[in-house]
Amino acid sequence: MTRRSRGTLAWCVLLATAVWADARAADPETGIDSDDATEIEKADADIMELDVASSIVDAVNIRNFATFSTDVRGAYAAEDTDLRNGGSERDDEFTARLRAGGAWNLLTTLRLTARAAFLCSTESCDPQVAIDSDVAGNSTDPGELVIDEFFLQWFQTEKFDVAAGRLQTRFVTRGGIFAKSLDRNNSHNTSVNWTDGLHATIKPGLGRGWVAHLISEYNDDEGTGSVRRAPLDFSTSNSSVSHFIAFENTQSWRYLVQRGLDVSYLPDALLKDGEQTGRRDDYWGIVGRTAARVPLDASGRRLQLASEIGYAPKTPTNRAVGIGNPGDADGLAWNVSASLIDFIPKHSIGILYAQTGAGWLLSPQFASNEEQYEVRWQWRPEANIVLDARVRQREELEQLASSERKEKELDYFVRLTWRYSASN
Repeated sequence: MTRRSRGTLAWCVLLATAVWADARAADPETGIDSDDATEIEKADADIMELDVASSIVDAVNIRNFATFSTDVRGAYAAEDTDLRNGGSERDDEFTARLRAGGAWNLLTTLRLTARAAFLCSTESCDPQVAIDSDVAGNSTDPGELVIDEFFLQWFQTEKFDVAAGRLQTRFVTRGGIFAKSLDRNNSHNTSVNWTDGLHATIKPGLGRGWVAHLISEYNDDEGTGSVRRAPLDFSTSNSSVSHFIAFENTQSWRYLVQRGLDVSYLPDALLKDGEQTGRRDDYWGIVGRTAARVPLDASGRRLQLASEIGYAPKTPTNRAVGIGNPGDADGLAWNVSASLIDFIPKHSIGILYAQTGAGWLLSPQFASNEEQYEVRWQWRPEANIVLDARVRQREELEQLASSERKEKELDYFVRLTWRYSASN
């Protein structure tokens, strides 16, 4: 079975699971009443909050004059790598990230949000203020103190708002303990990056929980604040602004808890041949994602299933990404995950599998030309504290022309996150 066929099959399996979960919603044997369902919804929202909650606030929250928040995340990570040249190496690192900021009402419909972020590691922990840090699509360097949020947000009604400035933008799967994205997830794990631009949110007349998003992002010629992989290039004036549109519904419908469709458009950004003197083209990426939650018993145990599939119709040549085969690189990417939430109280576990073609260049969490397996455990003793650990194996899908073998890596981390927020 080809990679493309397996991706299609995975997507079909997830959709079938969602249909099955919807049908099972009427099954009285689950023992879940409406009050229990509300508590589960709140618990799942808490699980997601530490990693994916955006600073784009709901219009109803503007009645609070000011809000303040801080979070600290520390992690120990290690990796063993089988290198392409036949050798091997081992690396390990302690990393800590501290962020603190707030939001203030300037008018009844205008709000200012600002936040500072500091990244520290065993590589460097000497604080240096970086007014204009060069993220280059990955993260700020350890030791840099930066402003990772600074934006104005204007509310016209509860159905429309627009934010402009330095933002955090995230469109991820609600995969239980997994919050993965094929196209947009600023500052995941312990990284520090951002979106410079504009984010408009519209709740159109479609009803039933659907929300539309439009993001226009400025791309510096040295690199954009969001993760964008080579051979994407932003050195021309036509490539300085890219666009993203999404339609998403996270309102529970029976056991279906997420439906989403994203389109990324990066004009004149693709180096077709991998060289600035070669051919340039527009780069498109289309992503669909869905998630289902299946209660297992009256105690609150539940299974969370999620998947994404992405496709780029125009990709660089295989030679541009280092693969010796003729033709263009594979533009298909997909992942599936399953999380067993509260299998014992406050403990959850999950598994994930992903394949990302060499021509998919948008994901902050899945490297191009890679197959990935991941197992993750999470303990949440309090709503604002989470300890998680993972083991992950990554291997190149296609061997590079200049290498003796495919690169393969086994890595793991142990990570602790704490968050505090207040308002008045």
